[in-house]
Amino acid sequence: MADVLCDGRAITVARGQRLLDALTAADVSVPSSCRAGACQTCLVKATRGTPPAAAQIGLKEGLRLQGYFLACLAEPTEDLEITVDAGALSVPARIDRVDRLGADVVRVRVLPEGPFPHRGGQWTTLLRADGLARPYSIASVPESPEGVGALELSGCWCPRRTGRSATRPGGARVRSFDAGPRDRAASTAPSAVRGGRNG
Repeated sequence: MADVLCDGRAITVARGQRLLDALTAADVSVPSSCRAGACQTCLVKATRGTPPAAAQIGLKEGLRLQGYFLACLAEPTEDLEITVDAGALSVPARIDRVDRLGADVVRVRVLPEGPFPHRGGQWTTLLRADGLARPYSIASVPESPEGVGALELSGCWCPRRTGRSATRPGGARVRSFDAGPRDRAASTAPSAVRGGRNG
């Protein structure tokens, strides 16, 4: 059992319980999608204490050194202080257009409100204000070296049981991930871009 102080709120994590499950049970809003460590949407940061090493597998070295880890993989065995605000790793954006390309494929045009460095072979997660998060492949090349300009994304049409989709015109935040053949820790993506390999 471990006691976790999450943004000032005390939460007890039972032995063998995943941190994401404990946070969700305590009504703490944490963006999540795959719940298996692949999408890296549930990234949280330890501000005191050492995060479980298994919850940092697949993260870039720079993120690990800053105390970031994946809540869906973390089974804390010691007390931690964490924050779920990973806003420094994302960029506010507006979903400009959504085109259905087939029964289960969409193309999404996203307009980041600031620089969003990226390169071919990366994927990104769209995070809505209500916590809904979905991964998409970046299908466009940067319009400038600084990563300023529209992003074209493609992905599966995945409405929830309520029929809502992560892709609808409006506000969102985007995070980028390296899906290329490079080693995760050796990725040369800028520090503002979160890296990890697909699969």
